[in-house]
Amino acid sequence: MAKYAPTDLRSISDNRKLVLDIATDISEIVGVYHKKISEDEFERRLAMQFVGAVFSLWRAVPLVHTSHEPENIVDSSARYLERVVRHNAITYGDDDAQRPWAFGYYMGNARYRLSEVCSDEVVKRWPVGKAALEAQGLLEAATTSRKPGYDQATKVRE
Repeated sequence: MAKYAPTDLRSISDNRKLVLDIATDISEIVGVYHKKISEDEFERRLAMQFVGAVFSLWRAVPLVHTSHEPENIVDSSARYLERVVRHNAITYGDDDAQRPWAFGYYMGNARYRLSEVCSDEVVKRWPVGKAALEAQGLLEAATTSRKPGYDQATKVRE
């Protein structure tokens, strides 16, 4: 029996392409502005937050079709920690086996990094970036995730 329904596989494929397109854009930006990013702490912080966010999204995409039930997340986290302690290593296979926790972790990390990029301090110093983030709807999404009681696991596109 197949692990994923055909529509799940299509969703994974479509979202992976989207994330890889974003990764390619960020890679080009880092390449073009390498010197400025290397020399300016503010620019470097922004660039590295974007790199970290896109990595986390890339890692989360195939894990999206999972349980968001708190008990499953807690059970999965316990198995994940046991694996870390016993083997001192984690692979994608471990992420896949413990997807309820791993998906939430990678999505939460991406959301955290984007919320840092959308922080008030950054937005004030980076008006061009603010306009770009607003145009993509990322500024509103990132600031929503900082509100108390926001459950990131239920706010994904499946």
